[in-house]
Amino acid sequence: MAESSRKRKTQVGARHRRGPAVNEPEEIIAPSQPQRLFSSVAQYERYTSKFSARDILEPRYPDDFITEQNFECYDILHNLGLLPFLTNHKCYYPELVRVFYSNLQITEEGVILSEVKHVKIRMDIDMFYRITQLGTQGVCFEGNMVEEWRDDYSSHNAKMMICHDNVNIGGRILAGQMKVETRILHYILCRCLVPRSTNLA
Repeated sequence: MAESSRKRKTQVGARHRRGPAVNEPEEIIAPSQPQRLFSSVAQYERYTSKFSARDILEPRYPDDFITEQNFECYDILHNLGLLPFLTNHKCYYPELVRVFYSNLQITEEGVILSEVKHVKIRMDIDMFYRITQLGTQGVCFEGNMVEEWRDDYSSHNAKMMICHDNVNIGGRILAGQMKVETRILHYILCRCLVPRSTNLA
């Protein structure tokens, strides 16, 4: 009787240690399968439906001509600390780039979260600056005129400063109407620093 009682207590204890029922974890994809870059079926389905066929704009760099001619805008970029970022020729892997953006999330605090090949990535603003070697000086631009500049800013004077003397500055400014130095800076900003796939004129 004593032995039977001990068995019953052991069985009851084992059932108690199992704890309450929990939700089953999301299905994990084995690395040996084609979806080895993802840790869940949901990640893979999102990638195949929205990101797998997307084109990736190839990196663009300032031409050697710009660096050799000692243009003033080159010194401006150097003083701003942008040259290491603009001249970074390190290789990249398009498939991994697509996976990174497919899993990308940005928190309310501005922290970048993603996952690639089962590796979770967390990048806050300080880490972003360290990786890109970009400076943190200057005024934050949020799409509107910066309050500190509002009293001194004149769009007419700004257009006169960047355009040739015989240009009608009343309308839209085209790249061909800019002075040489300004046009080169415009080229670097629109083609290299913030690349676009459209015409830059």
